Amino acid sequence: MRVLILSITAGQGHHAAAKSISDAITAKGGDVQTVDVYRRINRLLYGSINKGYLLSTKYTPAAYRRIYNMMEKKESQATKYSLQSLINVPLAYRFEKIIEDYDPDVMICTHIFAAQLVNELKRRNKFADVPTVGIVTDYTIHPFWEDVTYIEYIEIASELLTYKATTRGIDAGRICPFGIPVSEKFSVRVSRAEACEILDISPDMRTVLVMAGSMGYGNMPTIIADT
Repeated sequence: MRVLILSITAGQGHHAAAKSISDAITAKGGDVQTVDVYRRINRLLYGSINKGYLLSTKYTPAAYRRIYNMMEKKESQATKYSLQSLINVPLAYRFEKIIEDYDPDVMICTHIFAAQLVNELKRRNKFADVPTVGIVTDYTIHPFWEDVTYIEYIEIASELLTYKATTRGIDAGRICPFGIPVSEKFSVRVSRAEACEILDISPDMRTVLVMAGSMGYGNMPTIIADT
């Protein structure tokens, strides 16, 4: 089976999900190719999204949050005059060649922008016979997933999000509550003593491990104090 995984650089979480999927499929004998879509077809857009995401989440998180909330509340973003449509329609032609060259049996999108490109091609009846899975890499439903109606399946973090997904207009028959793909290394148990030795900290010291998305951006002292 030939699997084409399509990711976008906006932080590293989407690539991490892509890597875990690739490792799992490869272990089962599948043929996998992973493509950072905008990096391949438009370097300027790749740099703008990557740096813009990092700068906005680090230096203007309040503005980023307001814009995100505004998009989340809109019933639909899918108009021919929307920003993503103006970007994706011309890029879809270049993107089509990448898919043709690999000739996949299945496509997997770990970022909504990649899913939007595939959706645009499928809307034109391109690759209609190639089933595509969109992976929502968060414990919510990001904006725009309700608009990629040609993507056959959408994987979400938990069945607890099914209601949220359906209220956003995603058909229940397309929803796969299988969880966010993570590396097998997170399933390996390490004793406290061994972990302390690896991290060079005292096993007798009270230790709190805080993990966060977006490279740990956020007010960590406040988050820890409220925990």
